[in-house]
Amino acid sequence: MEQIKNNKYLNTPPSNNLKKSIDNIKEGKGIIIKNSSGDGNHASLSTSQFIPWSEIIADDSNLTNSEDNTEVSSEEHIDSITFDYSSDFIIRSKYLDCLNETNIEELHLNIKDITECKIDGVLCEMLLFILPSGLDFGFPNLNNENFLEFIWFLNDISCYSKYDALETFYKNLLPFLYSYVTYINSKMPEESREIFSIHKKQLFPFLAVLYDTIDLSFDENTNELTLQKKKENRKTILFIQNISHMFKFRTDPETLNIVQQDDYATQRNILTLIFNSYEIYRIKISVDDKYWAEGTNPVIESNASEKCLLISEIKNGFSSIFFNMNLNQKRSIKSVELERIVLTIKDMEFLNDLKVLETLVIVHCNLDCCMDFLWLLPSSFPKLKILGIIGYTLKNNFFENINLMNIRILNLSKCEYNDNPNNLIVKKNKYLNSLKMNCACLNQKVFKSMICSDLLIDLSLRAVDFTEIKVDKDCFDRKKTFQFLDLSECKFNDEFLDYFLTDLKAKKLNLEYFPDFQHLIKILDQESLHLSTEFLSLSGNSLYVDLYISVSRFKVLKRLKLSHMNYMICNDFHPKFAFKHQLNAIDLSKNRLNKDSMIFLHQFNNLKELNLSNCNLETGYMEILFTEHLSNSLVELNISGNSFVSSDFFKIAYLKNLIRLTVSFDNQVFLNLEDKYDIWKFKKLRTLILVQTNIEDLLYKSVMTIKDIKIIEFQNCKFEDDVLSKNNNLNPISVENIILINTKISNDDINVLRKFKINGINVSIK
Repeated sequence: MEQIKNNKYLNTPPSNNLKKSIDNIKEGKGIIIKNSSGDGNHASLSTSQFIPWSEIIADDSNLTNSEDNTEVSSEEHIDSITFDYSSDFIIRSKYLDCLNETNIEELHLNIKDITECKIDGVLCEMLLFILPSGLDFGFPNLNNENFLEFIWFLNDISCYSKYDALETFYKNLLPFLYSYVTYINSKMPEESREIFSIHKKQLFPFLAVLYDTIDLSFDENTNELTLQKKKENRKTILFIQNISHMFKFRTDPETLNIVQQDDYATQRNILTLIFNSYEIYRIKISVDDKYWAEGTNPVIESNASEKCLLISEIKNGFSSIFFNMNLNQKRSIKSVELERIVLTIKDMEFLNDLKVLETLVIVHCNLDCCMDFLWLLPSSFPKLKILGIIGYTLKNNFFENINLMNIRILNLSKCEYNDNPNNLIVKKNKYLNSLKMNCACLNQKVFKSMICSDLLIDLSLRAVDFTEIKVDKDCFDRKKTFQFLDLSECKFNDEFLDYFLTDLKAKKLNLEYFPDFQHLIKILDQESLHLSTEFLSLSGNSLYVDLYISVSRFKVLKRLKLSHMNYMICNDFHPKFAFKHQLNAIDLSKNRLNKDSMIFLHQFNNLKELNLSNCNLETGYMEILFTEHLSNSLVELNISGNSFVSSDFFKIAYLKNLIRLTVSFDNQVFLNLEDKYDIWKFKKLRTLILVQTNIEDLLYKSVMTIKDIKIIEFQNCKFEDDVLSKNNNLNPISVENIILINTKISNDDINVLRKFKINGINVSIK
């Protein structure tokens, strides 16, 4: 048997080795099983006998036959490859990992059972030589004819690495990819698209290494692929190989500008070829990766137009990345969301080709090149069901054309009407289910046509000034029953106030930051609301006695939000609530509370969720939660942003059914605890969220070893001194998800997160 005898070792001897033989026959039938002790030419590899491939090729004397000690030419066909697979390998294989778990000392593998590709023994051997150290030594014997076979086999054995070795591996393969693309474009230009489509799974990993300044990340929970300019806190933590044939796509103009640079013509060609091999069913592009639909503030920041001007020179427009899409691929796109970017004529042409588009959201985009786009929506998008046109001045033809469409959900927030109302002819919208006109200034005819829809169940009119709008009495005839109604920050004239004061029903009702306290009380005092409202938000108001009494009359309330109140009622006033047996959740966040003002919580015997975050609570406040009802009923508790002493925290552990806890830690308090690990006595805790906390060594160890914990989330935290890498051997046995949001972490610690994900833990960095 041929053996490699060079003593230039690059790795330490492996532990728990699994010996594997991969045999190849010359008749073109692929690789067959052959006894490793049988006759024939072999190459043997273990991590204790690893030398660079280039040295094997350069010096034939490295290859000898163990039986007759005769030389074997490097040009001879390799019948089998024998190697020891070790947990010490820098690049590992999930396929071989599974075989390793069988505890069989020696296995013989047939390559055709692993892959359908026609990889030869030389290429297979070359790949296996790379796994121990991750070093490739130049890829001899790799060329345009066998390049696809090589990456195909690499993909089929499901390689991964704890560090960035696999990314480096693919990056070193880029010159071969460039050469291959040039080759197929010259030899078979008509087939290049089909080749990329057939082999998209094998080619997709190259997206992560095409650009030095662009990060690629994939959220498995949302099936969303994101391209963004690299940031200091790197977002990509695991090489992406297993992605479905359809995905959502998200990027920003700054990234698109990098893609469009002349220096990246080859990369851009490959990017479009790979992209156009998949079906993309949603496209989201925003100037700063912030989206209207994802925000909590319904009012777009006042400097949005300035941000739009900053990205006015997007070369060739956003659509250039999709320019080579065929008709079927365009039909797969169901949703497009564009925010604060400049749209070009080419962009409009691309959008107009999306004939089966179901969702279109355009927020403060520059449409100077094609303002008639808004008026031609019916002819362009006959399948459209969801439309968001936000931040525009609209004219009669827009509203007249809207009636020709089957729009179910319409958002006209921040829009203004500027036309002759005498020439406006609009009919009652027959199909509208949901309407948002937050911060909008539209005329009475428009309002009437929308609000009078018989199917309307969700209505949001936040911050609308009704004092200048007159409404026909016909509008008041519709049944005023809503699943969701938001009248926050509204200013009413008498006509509109009367409309919302009679027979109003709303399952979910938002009346936040109300400018007129008396109007607020009048709306709340309706018996129809007392019997229908299950969720009520009054955040940003003043909790005077009158408001307290009005709230206490609701009978079926399940969720109550009283956050960021301007004024909280005196401590000795605690009326009985009619919904005390029904209430499941209450949000008191961002209020100045003390123990006395929280006594009213004692009357709720079925309260499952309590939010006391950022309430400036005094130490010892946890005593208020230890009534028989609360200690048994609470399932979710948020006490982040408050100070507490060790005794407070020990009391939390006695909330018998607590499943989800959100907390901010003072490290000094934690260090003063006598037993850092015994504080987590929760019997049912499954989710822990740490907010604005410095994650130091002891805290990290304590958190990651909580019994039966499933989800650990870090929000606005900072990991100190490579905490994860220092505890690299710590194995969070029960953890299934780790989430980092706006949290600083070093690249070394990111490598540990890689290991977690390889071990089956879902890791997400946002």
